[in-house]
Amino acid sequence: MQITDKKAFRKELIQKRRDYAASGSKAKSDRAVFDNLIKSGITDNVYVILTYISTDFEVDTVRLIEYCLDKKIKVALPRCEDNKMTFYYISSLDELKPDKYNIPAPGKDNIAVNDTELINSLCIVPGLAFTRDNYRIGYGGGYYDRFIKDYKGITAGLCYKEFILPYIPTDSYDLPTRFLITD
Repeated sequence: MQITDKKAFRKELIQKRRDYAASGSKAKSDRAVFDNLIKSGITDNVYVILTYISTDFEVDTVRLIEYCLDKKIKVALPRCEDNKMTFYYISSLDELKPDKYNIPAPGKDNIAVNDTELINSLCIVPGLAFTRDNYRIGYGGGYYDRFIKDYKGITAGLCYKEFILPYIPTDSYDLPTRFLITD
């Protein structure tokens, strides 16, 4: 399969994800992805879990955030500024405020995760779809690509089985995640 228009491909994937969410399968799949992530052990023994707030058509990350906060596992969420993404600690979802993309993000008073703390961390990387060898197609902003290029921790993608594809278009700067967790 040759996909030459990444923008059109993203748009198609977003619609398919919305359709999947509307199908009624999402809640069961979200629970299975969460259970498989916890069972995998990759959340064990990390200093901090870096994740994002899921939209209504993404694999649910709110359950993971609440689980970690309840278990006293440090959680950090991204804030994007000046073409750069920085992760900030949160202690509650109530601390989040809409950013320039209208995505809930940590406020200016939250403390940034420093480079030393990133070494022993797990970064949950979003994607519209993944391949079996853990390459992904994201939303096109490049924030995660730039971040994980020099990232020393563990990366994992969360994906519904229906969105694991045999091929996605990649560029030289695209990097696979170390793990891929599915339902």
